[in-house]
Amino acid sequence: MKSIIKKLMDVLRFLCRNIVYSFVYPLTQKIIGYFFDRPSFRRYLFSKDSFSDMANRVMGITGDGRVRIDHLEVDIVKGCNLKCKFCSHVSPLRKGYVPLEQLSEWFETWSKKVIPNQFVILGGEPLLHPEVEKVILTAGKYWKDSQIQFVTNGLLLPKKSQTVFDALHAVNAKVYVSKHFDDPEFNLKFQESLDCLVKTGLTFCVRPAYKQWARVYRID
Repeated sequence: MKSIIKKLMDVLRFLCRNIVYSFVYPLTQKIIGYFFDRPSFRRYLFSKDSFSDMANRVMGITGDGRVRIDHLEVDIVKGCNLKCKFCSHVSPLRKGYVPLEQLSEWFETWSKKVIPNQFVILGGEPLLHPEVEKVILTAGKYWKDSQIQFVTNGLLLPKKSQTVFDALHAVNAKVYVSKHFDDPEFNLKFQESLDCLVKTGLTFCVRPAYKQWARVYRID
C-alpha cells in the first residue's frame, strides 16, 4: 500500500511540475510583459510619487505618515491584588500606578506615530488605578481606529462603580479576564466576576492563564 501511495505522489509531483513550467510560468511572463510594454504603466510604476505610495502600503505607512502595527499595550498599574509567583509582569515586586496625565501624554505622542489594530490596557491589575474610567476614555479618544482591549483578573469588577462599565461601553472595549487559579474557593469569586460582566452586556472572554503561565523569575 505504501509503495502505491509513493508512486501516486511521484506522478502528482511530475504533473504539477510540468503544469507550472509549461503553463503557469509562461502565462505569468506574458502578463508581466503586457503591462511593462504599456508606457502609461511604466510611467506610473517609476514615478516618484507612485513608488513612494506603493512602498508605504507595503510597510503599512498611512497617508498621514503613521505606521500601522498589530498590537500596542500599556501597563497603567504596576502592582496587583494577586501575588502570583508566575507573573510575567513582576507585579508582586512592584507598586503604584501611572498617573492619568502621564498616560495622556504618552497616548497623544504615540497616536501621531502609529495606528495599532489592538490597543491593550493592562497591568498589574488595571482596575486598581484610581482613575481607570478616565484612562479608558482617554485611550478611546486617541485610538479611535483601534480595538480597545482591557485585560484584568476580574476579581475587583463586582466592587467597581457603573462609571467603569460605562467607560468600557463608550469605547466599545473587549474585556479579557485572566483566570490565574483553579480551585473551589477561587472559582466562586471568579464566577461572581463573570456574572457581573454578563449583567453589563460587555463583550468579554476568559483566558485560562493558569494553564499557560510559566515561572520566569525566582523570589526568596
